[in-house]
Amino acid sequence: MKFDTIVATYCSVGIVYIYSLVPNNGVYGQDLSENLQLFSGLDAVLNYFRNSSNPLAQKILHTFESDCIYMTPPPIPDTTDTRRKAFIVIEGNHRPSRDALGMKLTKMLEGRYLNNPAPCLIRYLQELLPNSVLRRAYYVLSLYASDFNTRVQLSTGRSVVLNGCWLDQLTFSLLKTYGQTPLPSVSSQMFSWPTDLLQPDLIFFLSMPDNTQNRASLGWRRPQTWQNRSVELYRQLESRYPIDIQHHKVRPDVLYNQVIKKLGPIRDVIREKTMEDTQEAMFLFSGFQRVVEYFKNNSNPLAKRIIETFEKDCYPNKTLHMPMDKTRRPFIVIEGNGHTSRDLVGKNLARKMNARYMLHPASCMVQYLDVIPKGTLLRRAYYVLSLYAMSFNVKAHLSTNRTVILNGYWLDQLTFSLIQTYSNTQFPAASSDVYSFPEELLPPDLIIYLHLDDDLRSIRPNVNNSSPNWYTRALNLYESLKTRYPIVVEKLYGDDRVTTEVVFKHIKDKLSSTRSIFVQDYEEVSQVLKLFTSLEDVLSYFRTNTNPLAREILSTFEQHCISKPDPLPESRKPFIIIEGNNKTSRDIISTRLSREIDALYMKHPAPCLRPLTDSLPRGSVLRRAFYILSLYATALEVQQNLANSPVLLNGYWLDQLTFALIQSFPYGRLPVVTSPVFSWPVGLLAPDVIIYINHPDQLYHSSPLARSHKNWKPRALDLYRNLQTVYNIKLLDLNADYWRTTDEIYQYIRQNHYL
Repeated sequence: MKFDTIVATYCSVGIVYIYSLVPNNGVYGQDLSENLQLFSGLDAVLNYFRNSSNPLAQKILHTFESDCIYMTPPPIPDTTDTRRKAFIVIEGNHRPSRDALGMKLTKMLEGRYLNNPAPCLIRYLQELLPNSVLRRAYYVLSLYASDFNTRVQLSTGRSVVLNGCWLDQLTFSLLKTYGQTPLPSVSSQMFSWPTDLLQPDLIFFLSMPDNTQNRASLGWRRPQTWQNRSVELYRQLESRYPIDIQHHKVRPDVLYNQVIKKLGPIRDVIREKTMEDTQEAMFLFSGFQRVVEYFKNNSNPLAKRIIETFEKDCYPNKTLHMPMDKTRRPFIVIEGNGHTSRDLVGKNLARKMNARYMLHPASCMVQYLDVIPKGTLLRRAYYVLSLYAMSFNVKAHLSTNRTVILNGYWLDQLTFSLIQTYSNTQFPAASSDVYSFPEELLPPDLIIYLHLDDDLRSIRPNVNNSSPNWYTRALNLYESLKTRYPIVVEKLYGDDRVTTEVVFKHIKDKLSSTRSIFVQDYEEVSQVLKLFTSLEDVLSYFRTNTNPLAREILSTFEQHCISKPDPLPESRKPFIIIEGNNKTSRDIISTRLSREIDALYMKHPAPCLRPLTDSLPRGSVLRRAFYILSLYATALEVQQNLANSPVLLNGYWLDQLTFALIQSFPYGRLPVVTSPVFSWPVGLLAPDVIIYINHPDQLYHSSPLARSHKNWKPRALDLYRNLQTVYNIKLLDLNADYWRTTDEIYQYIRQNHYL
């Protein structure tokens, strides 16, 4: 669904112009009036971002459209429906209290605590200049991302406590704008809540009086300080909105009682305790059909969205050929009670064994991780469903002769649910059917359980020996299940490298006789590089590959990608390639440049093969072969259009070759540019010019100040610089202003008669 369509249903409010209400401060006042116009509705703030030439503004807008509003906002019960959960906002002039009390109140309501800015936009906060209009616009735009998250939570039957909302942002801007001059009347249109923003049921304003200040460090507040003025404004606004002003040291239970008193008759603020969640959660682990039925029978729009994504993107109806004898690579699961350490050990093992390292939940479903309410049955079902997506991904990698290291699997999820379900009672016996592994999931060859001893926990309260904590109970459960599953329990050492070596020894001892552990890297490198030489070599790879995925790719290519374009005329239009070491910047510049030169803009892989991309294991030879085959499909499409229009392609043969070489060869061992490896393939349409855009380190706001020369980005830049003697390559350093870089490329193309 297009974002514009979502916005059409999500908001319908006009821009209220506030300039006449703003004090006459010349040009500065005009900037401030623009600041205040942002609060009139989503259309106003979107227009600001769309009309801004600032590259950072464009990044923020792109993230908002793609990551923050990722589906049609789910419906929530009407405001008159007493079954609807509460939406509560915490604001005030003392931020630490807001955060602490907000989280405690959320826990008492068993709700969801949200902060502003929204998680999907938080990455840009440190990049924005203080007091700039862009920073204010960013905060307002984030309100709509938080509004979307609030609607998702309410739709799943969860109360929401949000730290800071529209009134908080508006008050801050007004006090900055008006300074010491009187504020508009609270009956002014300026204080009208936007119709496209969900209005809270209750707003707590936490006020810190002057007599609680540390006068020695902060001094006595003058009557006109912003803190005092904000309290006075909220007092006046009590006539328009459900505001409850409290002392910043108020006890959480007082806030909770106020919620019950004010919202009890109109909102479902008391969560009923039932056995449904715990019993149903255990049933989810019994098999694939059980968890699918849960989603199919769930009327929640988010549940419907999750199962649709799963069926479309995660669990394709494909049969994978996977060897079951000693020639098969191992499937190893890493679990344990030290999440950071097991992640480090898992990655170390993957590098040591040339394996694919994978995390749970599956990448095709990870978009929902931050929006599903914690502690709900829906979240537990989501994690269980993701296991089947992970199982398919594991099979896909094993079918391409790749070892898999997976961080967390079925037993990890089951243990978590058991500890929550049997919090005060003993677990079922190890022989119970509860521990029967679902037949639809691929069983691992080895489960490594890493136990973090108490003496290695840097911050941890003393354990009450009479009431075993969860990680002690989990360790005991894994020990008891050794009779049913190939489990190795190993303690974590102080050095993760030592732990990795100990675990690797376990793998060799347990699996050397049943699985192929070691990989001959040079064979794979040779196979990959051969794919770059010609179309016939790529087709030969697919024709001799018995993997059903390879056969499907070849069939799709032959049926939908091959055409016979007309011969290219002598006066054809230019074929221009944009490549570089930062995907975001080259995407933005490619799009803008194509508009400037009125060119057909194309991306890789080719449209006829693109639907198959996500089903291919990352890091596999099959995936590399797929991308190379797609080059020929793209070239045919380019040739069809060059007679009438310039073509600008984002990424091509040299981009793919560079990536493969840097992955295959260590630092200092790349082939020389005169090597046959760099010979352009016969039959692949060559470009007129390749523009390589280097993204300098200083333009990264979290800049790697001492990026190693062995990193892939400087190695790629050096390779392209050397290849200028072989191909028509233009190197450009990205300017902080993307428009300036686009114009520089445009002028270069015109001056060199490509247009």
